[in-house]
Amino acid sequence: MSHPKQWDKYYKMMKQGQIKGIDVMKILDLKKTTFYKLIKEYESYERGLKYL
Repeated sequence: MSHPKQWDKYYKMMKQGQIKGIDVMKILDLKKTTFYKLIKEYESYERGLKYL
């Protein structure tokens, strides 16, 4: 699954507590399920793991 263009920016803002997950979903026009799949995939990639 490919991440939206500005995913890194908003993901980092969310993790730093500047915005909430619901805000990221609205800004990037994501459904809840897609949002959480992207987080899982992104965090697995960040840890050097491969998520299928």
